[in-house]
Amino acid sequence: PGSLELFVVLFLLYVMVLVSTPPSQNEEMLITEGQLFGRFQGCCLKVLDRERSLKKTIGPHYGKTFTFENPSGVCVDCQGNVFVADEGQNCIVMFNPDTTLSAMVVSEGLQGPSGLSMLEHGLVAVADCYNHCVKIYRYK
Repeated sequence: PGSLELFVVLFLLYVMVLVSTPPSQNEEMLITEGQLFGRFQGCCLKVLDRERSLKKTIGPHYGKTFTFENPSGVCVDCQGNVFVADEGQNCIVMFNPDTTLSAMVVSEGLQGPSGLSMLEHGLVAVADCYNHCVKIYRYK
């Protein structure tokens, strides 16, 4: 109680290192898994509880609507909506708190989105790796 834990994922080594976890209302953790071994292997978002037990998995498929190729960044807004950057599809998607697919927030103009951060007033910041910049988008 009162301590913070942060998990850092080292993609090239395929390991996750415990550093500290930010406190949250339900003490859940989100981890993206990109393409580790072949197409769609590990292309999902995993929700873990404080004991690091798997609570749910988001992806890799949502029927014909959307399929993760290489999820590379994740964040959550104050309403519990989950945002995922997919480097393989160069897009940002939003999931409702119940993990149903809500919207394609950004589908054009990104080249290698690799990180996300929520801002005030319904804005999300995206680290656009191959365009060498940070872009701001409105999602509300």
